[in-house]
Order: sequence, then structure tokens, then C-alpha cells
Amino acid sequence: DLYTQRRTFLLAADYHQTKSLSYGLSFQRDTKEGYRSSGMALGDTFGTARSAILATPVDNVTDQGEAKVSYVKRRWQTALSYKFSNFKNDVDSVRWQNAFSLPTGVTEGQAGQEPDNTMQQLTLSGSYLFGQSTLASALLSYGRMEQNDDFLPYTINSSLSPSALPRTSLDGEVDIISVNLGVNSRLTNSFDIEAQYRQNEQDNNTPQATYNYVIADTTDTSVVPAADAETNLPYGFRQREILVEGRYRLKKPHKFGVGYKYETYDRTFQEVETTEENSLWGTYRNSVSKSWNWFLRLEAKGRTGDEYTPVSEINPIQNPLLRKYNLADRDRSKAVFSVSYVPQTKWQLSFFADYANDDYANSVVGLRESEQTNYSLDFQYRFTGDVTLNIDYTVTSIKSNQAGSSSYREPNLSAEPDLSLIH
Repeated sequence: DLYTQRRTFLLAADYHQTKSLSYGLSFQRDTKEGYRSSGMALGDTFGTARSAILATPVDNVTDQGEAKVSYVKRRWQTALSYKFSNFKNDVDSVRWQNAFSLPTGVTEGQAGQEPDNTMQQLTLSGSYLFGQSTLASALLSYGRMEQNDDFLPYTINSSLSPSALPRTSLDGEVDIISVNLGVNSRLTNSFDIEAQYRQNEQDNNTPQATYNYVIADTTDTSVVPAADAETNLPYGFRQREILVEGRYRLKKPHKFGVGYKYETYDRTFQEVETTEENSLWGTYRNSVSKSWNWFLRLEAKGRTGDEYTPVSEINPIQNPLLRKYNLADRDRSKAVFSVSYVPQTKWQLSFFADYANDDYANSVVGLRESEQTNYSLDFQYRFTGDVTLNIDYTVTSIKSNQAGSSSYREPNLSAEPDLSLIH
């Protein structure tokens, strides 16, 4: 029988030493057991490959905990917290017998399961109120994720003799750094301004090594040219963002807003090292009455990047004319509209629509243009304080233009997918 059963144990405590100083502790353990279906295959070609759906065991434990101290005064507050997460999987691999005559000579297969891993994070946050109208806030966070399970052998097929593994384990280590600084100020009764700086960074310190591989316990790639060996790529990134937005109330029902955001993305082991994106938007909100209000947002974005250079370590080498859509130069236009009716009764009705057009003018091969439209209607009725009925109807339409190449150079293929989703 296929099933999974999860048990959760949670223990938490808070202690208030004074009106200003408090402490918190929490611990949670999740255990998961049962059997799930997994597809496993043996064979290295379409002619010899044979697959089976197996009932693979599930037996893992996830521990999470947090220790926190907080200090609050009339104008300022601060908090220091430590979090950890530990995942342990008692099923490190799955082995199964080959139920078929093909591939010849392959009697068993083995596949690895999710590896044990840990995470630790230290966070310092705080805010200060200047006067009666300006609030400054800050958050600094540093964390580390680690994964150091022993590798399984390349294969359990005794007829193969692959080269030795270059390492006994991945020794994976990723440092996570987050910075969030913000100021929100009401300069007058009609005008307020918000400014933010955000930085998110993943520094991947996982060591690199070059690995041969055995295809589904069938073919040893170490006997073919070394070009078939693969080197792991420890992807990392640094994202920085500056945002400024001002909001002005012309009269009671009218509220205008203008905002600007600058974002830069630095990446390692990807085709574009640095991208920059500028965003400009305007908003208008109108509270027609106590029951009716509507909202409009118009936005334009422009993204440019460094020279697009295929990563040499990736085998086989990609078409040099290809542009991955998340790294390519892009111009985006977007509009968002919503209207809601909330009478002083038990029900309310809302309508939401947005439209976005993406233009990848500098992409020769890849996604050239994309257009997405969303419509949503939401009805809510409250029978009692504890029972509420929600009915949602959403339609999404996605149209795109893609250019492909079978010649590995100039585009000679095209497609225009048209997708509609109803929920």
C-alpha cells in the first residue's frame, strides 16, 4: 500500500522577564513514514531501457528550533534569534531487481534518496521611531546550509569497473546573507515616502570535482572520451535592490503613488555574470464610497546584462545564439487593475485583472516575446464568525513566440504556444 504518515511534536515557551525584555524557545520534530511511488530505470538507450514503478520506503525526521530574545521600548525594539534545521533520512538508497531480460547482464539497480542536511541561521532585527512619523528598520541575517552525506558508488553492477570517485562526499556548504534596511516617513498629512535597500546573497563554497558516471547501472562512461566527464558547478548569486516610493493623497478618495526600483544580480557559473534592471511605476487608488474602491497600477521594466557567454564547463556546449529568458535583455510593460465591493453586510465581491508583455528583442534563439493576461473574480460570504464561503474563478492566458535551431546556429524553427488555464 502507498501511504505516508506524518507526526508533529511541538514544544514552545515564552518568558517575559520585564515589560521590555522577553525570551522565546521552540522546538518542532516532524517524522514521516510510509511508502511512495518512484519511477526507476535500467538501460542506456531507448532500445534497451526498462523502467518500473516501485514502492519505495519513506522514513525521515526533520528537527527545527529557535531561540529568541527581544527588547522593546517606547520608540525602539530589537530582537536576536538563532534558528536551526536538521533533516535526517534513514533511507539513503533504494535497490531493486531487474524484472526484464533487457538490458542484458544487468540484474540490479540502485538509486540514491534525499541526503541528510543541516541549516543554521542568526538574525538581528530592530526598528526605531523618530518623532511621530518616521520609522527606520533593519534586519541582518547570516546562515549556513551543509550537506555531507557519503556518496554511493557509481554502480552496483559487478561487471563494470568505473574509475574511483574523486571525493567521498559532496561536502556541500552554502552561506546565506540577507540585509534589509528601510525608512518609512509621513512628511505631511498628505504625503508619505518609503525607501528600502535589500541584499540577498548565496555564497556557494562547495568544492568542485570532475566525475565520471554510469548510466542507469548499465554503461560506464569512464571508458569513453574524457569529454563525457562532468564537473559540478557551485552556483551562487548576489542580489541587491534599491526602492523608493512616494504616495500622495489629493483629496480623501484619491491617492496617487510613484515608485522606482533598481536591481542588480551577480551570478557565478551562469552565462551572464551581471544583470541590471530598472523599474518605474505609478499607482492610483480611489475609494468611491465606504463600499466601493478601485486600484490601478502601470509599470515599465528594462533589464540589460553583460555579454552572454556559454559556460565552458557545461557539456555539451549550448548554441552560442541561445538566450535563456531569465538572463536575456528584456523590456516589460505591465498593468494591474482591481475593484472591490464591500457593503456593510456579510458578503463582498472583488475583481482583479493584469496584463504583462515581455519583449526579448536581443534574443536570436530562445523566447522572443511573451504576453500574459489574468482575470480573477472572488466572492466571499460570511455565515457566522467561524464559517466563511469563498468562491474564486480565475482565467490565465499565456501567449509566446519562441525561436529554435536544429542547425546549432541560426534559428530555423519557430513556435507560438497559446496556453489557457482556468481555476
